[in-house]
Amino acid sequence: MENAGLITYGARLIQRDPDHITPGERFAWVDVAAHELAHQWFGDLVTTAWWDDIWLNEGFASWLGAKVVGQFDPAWHPDLLGTAERETALQADSVVTARRVRQPIANVGDIFQAFDGITYNKGASLLAMFEHAIGPDKFRDGVRAYLAKHRFGKATSADFEAAISEVAGRDVGPAFRSFLDQAGAPVVRSELRCEAGQPPKLSLAQRRYVRPGSPPTPEGTPWQIPICVAYDRGGARGETCTELTGASTELTLDAKSCPAWVFANAGGRGYYRISQPEAALVALRDRGWKQLTAAERLIVFGDVSAFAATGELDIGLEMSFVPRMLAEHNRIATGAAVGSADRARRLVSGDQLARLDAWIRRVFGPTGRALGWQLRPGDDIDAERSRAAVVSLVAWSGDASLRAAAVALAKNWRSLPSANRGAILEIAADADPATFDHLLAAAPVETSPELRGDLLRAVSRVSDEKRLRAALALALDARIELAEVFPLVFAGRGRAQFKVVDAYFRERLSELLARYPEKNLVAGLSNVFLRGCDPAQRDDALAFVREHFGKLPGAERLIARGIEGFDQCVAAQQLLAPRLAAWLARGAR
Repeated sequence: MENAGLITYGARLIQRDPDHITPGERFAWVDVAAHELAHQWFGDLVTTAWWDDIWLNEGFASWLGAKVVGQFDPAWHPDLLGTAERETALQADSVVTARRVRQPIANVGDIFQAFDGITYNKGASLLAMFEHAIGPDKFRDGVRAYLAKHRFGKATSADFEAAISEVAGRDVGPAFRSFLDQAGAPVVRSELRCEAGQPPKLSLAQRRYVRPGSPPTPEGTPWQIPICVAYDRGGARGETCTELTGASTELTLDAKSCPAWVFANAGGRGYYRISQPEAALVALRDRGWKQLTAAERLIVFGDVSAFAATGELDIGLEMSFVPRMLAEHNRIATGAAVGSADRARRLVSGDQLARLDAWIRRVFGPTGRALGWQLRPGDDIDAERSRAAVVSLVAWSGDASLRAAAVALAKNWRSLPSANRGAILEIAADADPATFDHLLAAAPVETSPELRGDLLRAVSRVSDEKRLRAALALALDARIELAEVFPLVFAGRGRAQFKVVDAYFRERLSELLARYPEKNLVAGLSNVFLRGCDPAQRDDALAFVREHFGKLPGAERLIARGIEGFDQCVAAQQLLAPRLAAWLARGAR
């Protein structure tokens, strides 16, 4: 917590043995510390005037904190950290019910909801975009002028916009407000046109990105989007910039021949999705890949995944990029590849899931088996985080050797390093009933909060229904502290387990509610009952959460968002499952 002159931290984060701290633990400490130190300027020196501008505190602290983290250790891939933050925000913005950055505050529930990925990640991403568009030096001068003018006082977004406009030499307020004051994220449709005797031209058009299953999108005003384009220029890379302020525009490219590839987010700072024809993406993958930066390649993959999710692109195209993400050899690209595979696993079952798991073992298996479960001297943060993601995925896909190794290692679970203990215990608890029973018995009597947290997460991820219900009983055990209940309440890895969790806590709702403070009820518990994907259960789920949570502060927005997620899941199942099955039938090629 960013108290002026007395920043406080959670014990698990700060109480580490300096001789045994892992790269991931070191990064986590620096990341949080940089954010809280940034609050000494954004939040303490200058304080937001009201809750609707809380992004001036949290978005700014995330933006500045990331700069400090990147300078602390360049091996942490500071360019990719911002890209990952941007992707998280874009996903949160993919629903009609998404909050605005400057969302009006009507009650205390609105205040609690304001501390989310829109405020933190989108706020930071917008600052990075406009910093890139205006220029880092001018932007820094504007930030300094804003802090100097309002030091030891309050400020609003309008105050910040005025400071940046002054150094930019133009009014940037309308562009900022087009992102701050309306929800959602834009799609920029990019299409290259080459005609004989004419310079190549790129048509750009904007709309809002929303996944299938959402209610109709309210009509908004056009975003004022700073756009930079990278393109093939006779085998070299060319760049040019423009601003898309209306529905569409056209940009002339300085090239003597038709570019082999085009990428409409040069620098990777733009807060928008890029939609391109499939042929253009294949050209970018096969001919332009090495001309892009690591951050730009990650953005391409994120956008391909986003439009595969809407059905605009084939899911096979998304999967064709997965090996390229693994070849990046960094934890963030690897995590994105693992995320695609994990989402695909939720779409299929039976023989189709077996085929998909075989593909996962073929594509991810060499990396997973090379990393193994055990930490090695000299591991960096990429190896540490990639191990947890890839080895777990391959083990969940049925790799017998990795599952057996996890069971063997779990016999001495207390001696396992914290960096890989949780992942090992999750697989071991799922693979071996005796290991599960041992971990379940140990969890409520374990005195170390860190170890107890790993135990609770492990037993809450099992596939077997009987074992899962035994784990869920711990949520009602008085020996488990309230702060430790969340992994149990949101237990399960897939839809079959979500149904078990839903049924269990419906039966025991009165006992569960007695453990929760009211302010957390809607944000936490209502979503437990909206994780389904069966259209036949949709209306019952909605009626249930309205009955039990609908009168609490902030309930209306959160329940609307939850049921939209339910509807998007149903739509994705109906749209994407057949496409994934067809891709698998073609030999996953």
